[in-house]
Order: sequence, then C-alpha cells, then structure tokens
Amino acid sequence: MMGGVIILMVAPGTAAAEPERAPPFSDFVARSLSPEIANIADEIDTLRFQLEKLPPFSPGQTGTRRGYHSPYFDRRDEPLDIVIDLGKEVEIDAVCLIPVEALIGGRRVAGYGFPLRFRIEASADKSFRDPILIADHDAHAFPNPGGFPAWFKTAPVKARFVRLTCLEHWERGEDLWTFALGEMMVLAGNCNLAIDAVARVSKRAISHPTWQPENLVDGRTGLGLPVSSE
Repeated sequence: MMGGVIILMVAPGTAAAEPERAPPFSDFVARSLSPEIANIADEIDTLRFQLEKLPPFSPGQTGTRRGYHSPYFDRRDEPLDIVIDLGKEVEIDAVCLIPVEALIGGRRVAGYGFPLRFRIEASADKSFRDPILIADHDAHAFPNPGGFPAWFKTAPVKARFVRLTCLEHWERGEDLWTFALGEMMVLAGNCNLAIDAVARVSKRAISHPTWQPENLVDGRTGLGLPVSSE
C-alpha cells in the first residue's frame, strides 16, 4: 500500500502580513452580474487563503553531508539494497524517502539518483525470511518525486529492519546509471524512528563525508523542519 504526501518546511523568519485591502468596486459589479465570475473569484479567494497558511519555502540543504550515493553502474538493474536497523522491534506505519538535489552542468537537478523501480519491505529479522511488503514498484516505474518526499503508508506492523531494494536505477548518462538518496525515514505516526539507526548498503559509497550510508539516518535534509496542520 502506498501514497504520496508533501512535507511542508519551516524557514527562519517570516515577513509581516500586509493589511488586507478591499476589492475594487468593479470586482463587486462583475461578481453580481456573472455567477461564473463569482465562482472563479471565490476559488481564487480560497487558494489565496490556503497559500497564506503555508510556511516559507526552505532554502535547501546546507553542509557537506548530503545522503548516500552509490557507485556508477554500467547496467540499470545492478542489485542494490539499503537496510535500516532500528535496534529493536517496534511498530511502524510509514516509510519516507527524501530525494537529493545535484548540480549537473550548472543546472540543478531535483530528484537526482532516485530509483525508477524498487521495493520496500520490513522484517523482524535481518534475513528477511518473512518480509512484510510496504511498497512494490517492481513492475512499473515510480514517477520521480523531484524535490518532494516520497511517502509510503502501511497498516501498522512490527519490525526491526526496513529494506529498500533498488531494481532499476536513475540514468546519469548514456549507458551510465546510479542511485542517490538524501534520507530514509521510518515512521510511527509523526516520529522518525530511523534517526541515528544503523544504515547498511550493499554497494560502497563514492565520497566521504558527503555521501555515506549514515547520512541516510542523520535527520538532515534540504526540507528543513516538518510542520503539521493539526
């Protein structure tokens, strides 16, 4: 079972709201004479109200620790596993994958290295003898999330280990594929249980300290601090 969600970010400091201005008389006349214009105007007012409630956009990730980056592969389906060890069996209800942004040829690429096809499973034991499927994108490519988190919801399950199995990698260039990820969150409600957990990968990272497995569980992303509408 799966779904998608955008996690909104908080950036330091907010500008003071400008005083609300009354709409011009021409708007009042147009709304009165045309129900269609009135409906459109109401929709615009609703969207403006929703936008005003959003926090400022995060300026992006800072520092040298970006996430995990695999080696470059000469085949798109090179096996790659990432396993998060939570230290003990706990109840979880979602996994969230946070993409990274890279600068390629002077151009910012959001969702850099995000896999096309993959599986997410949970298990009580490290052998994954009886895995619990959380997300299955084996048969069809998953749309690249760009700069947004990819959220996969599941019914509450007990597990100690969570595994991301990459089945098709992101194409870096002609006959060249790779994988990169900023953060892998394992959630119970609003709590990220994966912070400071043990992250193991089946392929070595390309650069230290920028791209290392432990960066996947350090709680540092380009999204800033999550906020809730509740």
